[in-house]
Amino acid sequence: MWSDTARATPWTLWSGVLAEEIARIRDAHREPGFGTMSLEDLVDIEKLVATHRPRSFLEIGTATGLSAAVIAHMLEEHGGERLMTVDLLDHFYGDPTRVAGFVLPLAYPDGPVTVDRRTGWTAADVVESGETFEMALVDGGHLHPWPLIDTLCVNVVLTGPRLVLQDDLTLFRRKPDGRGVGPKHLFDQFPESHREQFPAGGGNLFLLSLDLPPERIEEIALDCLALPWTLRQAIPEATVAQVQAVLDEHYSERLAQAFASTCARFNQPNGRYFRASKRAAAPVVPTT
Repeated sequence: MWSDTARATPWTLWSGVLAEEIARIRDAHREPGFGTMSLEDLVDIEKLVATHRPRSFLEIGTATGLSAAVIAHMLEEHGGERLMTVDLLDHFYGDPTRVAGFVLPLAYPDGPVTVDRRTGWTAADVVESGETFEMALVDGGHLHPWPLIDTLCVNVVLTGPRLVLQDDLTLFRRKPDGRGVGPKHLFDQFPESHREQFPAGGGNLFLLSLDLPPERIEEIALDCLALPWTLRQAIPEATVAQVQAVLDEHYSERLAQAFASTCARFNQPNGRYFRASKRAAAPVVPTT
């Protein structure tokens, strides 16, 4: 999947004053304890942006808006024009008193890159908007099957080299209650030729190439959907209907029906994961 040219491309953004500015922005605005991307992961993202020079970039999962701001700086450096970042929540998940993306106007107050921030949106809303993008980062919900759902929607709107960055591959090791398994399930279904895990940041960031025949994408999705879902709460009916509409229009009847049937089976809080986690954390009381 990776050309020698892509591997040899220098990380120009990180070689001068702008590198220091990006590090300063990250350190000034990151939220400790809420999974801010490492500088090593940002370097790997910049390498891809420098190599492929996407004019438009889509981010699923805004959170604070820090990664979106950094990507906007990358796009500005490498000829990009437009960034859209979307989040299902209208507030930062770590602090409901702050809006989703509150860092964006602070860390990228102005510049030639147009930044479009949408709250209350999922990847299915992006499909409905009719816009297309040349590269994407999926970093929204990590409960299975959210990364898969987001990727299937991104697949519809992606042009260019059809590369999708994904975050938190190793989250499942740090979250024993099942919260982090979504990215891992998705990664495991892709052939080795179309996936790459970046080791510099601890292997948390990975890249998927969606440059596969449509029937292969659907086989991946079918296998992934069949794995038990690990939801804390059911996906809302309105969102299910949106996703179902995307599948009905852009994928085969087989995949659309599989989503409907697995949704009927698994779209509910998965107590097996979360109850087990609570039991593991509870102190042991000796019996007499």
